[in-house]
This record gives sequence, C-alpha cells and structure tokens, in this order.
Amino acid sequence: MKRTEGKAQLGRGSLSQVKAKVPVAYEVELRRMVEQQAYFRAECDGFRLPPEEYWYAAERDTLEGRVNPQTVFI
Repeated sequence: MKRTEGKAQLGRGSLSQVKAKVPVAYEVELRRMVEQQAYFRAECDGFRLPPEEYWYAAERDTLEGRVNPQTVFI
C-alpha cells in the first residue's frame, strides 16, 4: 500500500485541480487579454450595453482561441 500522508489527493476532472496546474502568470495574462478585448468591444459599440455583456463575450472569444494575442496591446 502506498503512503499518501501529506499529499493532496485530487479527483479527476476537478476544477480546483485544473486551476492548480495553471501558472499564475498565465492567469494574469489571460485576464489582461479579456480586459482589453472587452474594452475594445464596448468602445466599438459605443458603450451601449452593460459592461458584463462585453466582458462575457470577450472572455468566451479569448478562451475559445478566437483572439489573436499579437493584436492585444500591453
């Protein structure tokens, strides 16, 4: 029997397990990309919708890979 004291046992497919494996720098970069895309969407639309609508759309596009990281400015 293997000894597992002191080691975290993570279930397969657990969201916390996935988040634990994502580097913090990647999360910061991803948030920055979403933030900029949301602002650009709102600006192009004349800021007519609630900010959350632009954020959700930008987040969806970024996570699905529809945003080119080279077009996002620092």
